[in-house]
Amino acid sequence: MKTLILICILMAFTLTLSLMSNSAFAVGLTSGDTVINFKPNLEVIIPFSAVNAKNGTTVKLSALGELKDYVTLSGMDSSGRFNATVNLPDKIETPGTHTVLIRAEEVSNATQGTVSTLTAAQVPILIKVPYPGSFMKMSFDASDAKVGEPVDFLVSVTNLGEKDATAKGVIEIYSPGDEKIGTVDTEEKTIETTGTEKLYASWEANGIKEGEYRAVATVTYEGTSIKAEKTFKIGVLAISIIDCTRKFQKDGISHIDIEIESGWNDKILDVYAEINVTDSNKVKFASFKTPNTDVNPWERKTISTYWNTSGIGDDTYDAVIALHYAGKVTEKTFKISAEEKTKGTPSITGGVLESMRDSIPTYAIIIICAVTTIAFYMHKRRKSRCSLGI
Repeated sequence: MKTLILICILMAFTLTLSLMSNSAFAVGLTSGDTVINFKPNLEVIIPFSAVNAKNGTTVKLSALGELKDYVTLSGMDSSGRFNATVNLPDKIETPGTHTVLIRAEEVSNATQGTVSTLTAAQVPILIKVPYPGSFMKMSFDASDAKVGEPVDFLVSVTNLGEKDATAKGVIEIYSPGDEKIGTVDTEEKTIETTGTEKLYASWEANGIKEGEYRAVATVTYEGTSIKAEKTFKIGVLAISIIDCTRKFQKDGISHIDIEIESGWNDKILDVYAEINVTDSNKVKFASFKTPNTDVNPWERKTISTYWNTSGIGDDTYDAVIALHYAGKVTEKTFKISAEEKTKGTPSITGGVLESMRDSIPTYAIIIICAVTTIAFYMHKRRKSRCSLGI
């Protein structure tokens, strides 16, 4: 029997290896820094290395893209290392980011017939050509905050122009009703060509209620302005009960889902719901709770539990849900009703909630089937030999 188990384990291990994706063993490329800021007649040497090439194959190197003629590839040594030398011209007419792809193809060393590509990998070299004069792009971020705490803003500005420029930002804050309720300025900074600077600002949100707000950032430089906007939340330590399962099956174990949403910008620990079910006379006849869980900042999630519904009638009931967290309790009542148990696997039918089964990986199914078949065959063969007295 020990031999049988050992053989099954070895077979499962072998099958797993054979089913692994070819990409796990495909040729790959590693490189140095592949971002180049254009300067006339600049020469840049970028080291590369080809990895995972198999025996009996050759790695073919090439450069692709509109600027490929400015790239020269050295020969590859026995360790797979080679260099890409970029010799830029004195001028590139089109501003912006240009891409050259360094490609490594693994080809079979066939002695006859067509030589085929087995695997391939490629790495982009980005050549950034500045725009004439001043040209900037920006990104904008706003932090969520608790009621009474300041809101922090970050404007990141990149100079894509061919000359240095000074930039400053103004941020306007709008209420959920789209009324402007505040304005704050960022600092002013000079941004070198191809460089990036961060402009900070903070808004004192005193007297501001919880909710979702909108901030619009305007960055001005050299008589030009660009804009970006971001929403942010001001919250309180509270978790809302959004929905719950409205239908349950009689005479069995019914799955109950409760959908909740946090209004707090910190993680809330050990959250759980207690459910009391009452009839039309407000008489409680069932009580159960969910397991404890943690809720991330602003997270909307579903917590679940099970309810033994044996002996429950066809009436409509009240499910009084008490959500416990951080020493607080949020309550909400839902009307729930029974339905006849159906054949097959029951589904959750309450509100917007729908339970999804985890899928089982195909490889796991194949391995289980193979091992089971081998074990069954060998066990049957062993019994047959025993019956024959062998």
